Amino acid sequence: MSDSARQALADNLKKRLAERGWSESELSRRSGVSQKAVNNAVQQRASTQLDTADAMAKALGINCWQLLAPSNAGTSYAEPEVLRLIANFTRASDAGRNWIEQVAEREAHYNATGTNKPTD
Repeated sequence: MSDSARQALADNLKKRLAERGWSESELSRRSGVSQKAVNNAVQQRASTQLDTADAMAKALGINCWQLLAPSNAGTSYAEPEVLRLIANFTRASDAGRNWIEQVAEREAHYNATGTNKPTD
């Protein structure tokens, strides 16, 4: 597991534990993952096996990718708005996906360059 993946996993675990008011021990109990493995993941001491991350994710009620996805400018890929966007994107037609991609690229460009958005 890369350093950035370990960082994302640790950040997401800390956030999810705090949201639920769970300790590392509670996650260990609910996931069947050893407390040492949970602590190693949270403290980024060792690479976490995918099946271990998956067991922790299931205990937290989320998909494994949501634990491994990095935050982007303070926005987690696991936030409800992002999950809704992903769900809508996957249900869209090919033409709809193309349109969504174009809108997102334009918004990112305008945001990055500070240029005014077109009004139409």
